[in-house]
Amino acid sequence: MNKRHPHRRSVLASLAALAAGAGSARAEDYPSRRISLVIPFPAGGPHDVIARPLAQALTASLGESVIVENRTGGAGGMLGVRDVARATPDGYTLLFGSVSTQAVAPALYQDPGFDPLTSFAPVATVSSEPTALLGAPHLKLGTVAELVAYAKANPGKLNCAAATGTLAQVSLDLFKLATGANVVFVPYKGGAPALTDTLGGQVDLLITTVSIVTPFIRSGQLKPLGVMSEARVPQLPEIPTMREDGFDVVSYFWTGVFAPRGTPDAIVGKLNGAINAALASDAVREAILKLSSQPKGGTPAQLAALVAAEVPKWARVVKESGTKVY
Repeated sequence: MNKRHPHRRSVLASLAALAAGAGSARAEDYPSRRISLVIPFPAGGPHDVIARPLAQALTASLGESVIVENRTGGAGGMLGVRDVARATPDGYTLLFGSVSTQAVAPALYQDPGFDPLTSFAPVATVSSEPTALLGAPHLKLGTVAELVAYAKANPGKLNCAAATGTLAQVSLDLFKLATGANVVFVPYKGGAPALTDTLGGQVDLLITTVSIVTPFIRSGQLKPLGVMSEARVPQLPEIPTMREDGFDVVSYFWTGVFAPRGTPDAIVGKLNGAINAALASDAVREAILKLSSQPKGGTPAQLAALVAAEVPKWARVVKESGTKVY
């Protein structure tokens, strides 16, 4: 038996080498057919608006069609995210994810069906834009500092609209934790009805991403109080950050591309290069900048680090604020 072991080890080593070689060949030939870029939300939303020009650019550079698929269902977009997590790790099924899918939903839902830290191979960050706090037309307060002082002196008199189960909701929680402001959360099924009621004066405040409200800020229909970012938004330089008012409140809506865990590094690397090249193109950059968002790019490791920082951050906010976990 002992004499046969070296031969067996040699055969196993040869098979492993052949398998590795076959994997390298597949990576070199990638892609050879259509790629699905899954968006776990309905068409027309911020994920969709950014992903579609990116998919067009990737189609041109990779030589195979990159098709956007809106796979909706499940709270927080979790159905589409689970689909990608369970897909074959060959680079042909990708997730266009975000802070909402990778950090907020796992914090708000007890059993999302995937692990944001281990179920995916991060490919590249695509975009980033801050969350903003805005006032309805009737609001007399002009700054975040004034708002916080009023909310502390008049607990429960101000209310704020935000879409349930989203970055907007947990951003409101973060704002309340950081400032001590007593503001009543008014839940909405989506960002659109929350915006409509704020414009109509049914609620006092609105928290949402900058891209959704930029036209209403410029038209004077909404009163911008502050952005939750480290620096002012280039497209809206007149709006101060909350840090300028002395409150450490930072919340970004970022997007990125993810592959299922186990996708070969060579394929991830090829996709990363193509995404970075697309983000440098005029067409994709302009599409993102029009949303008051910023093109990002970078390495898979940088996206992995972003997710690793965001997951515990929003889990802490949900826990400390006592927000309902579903």
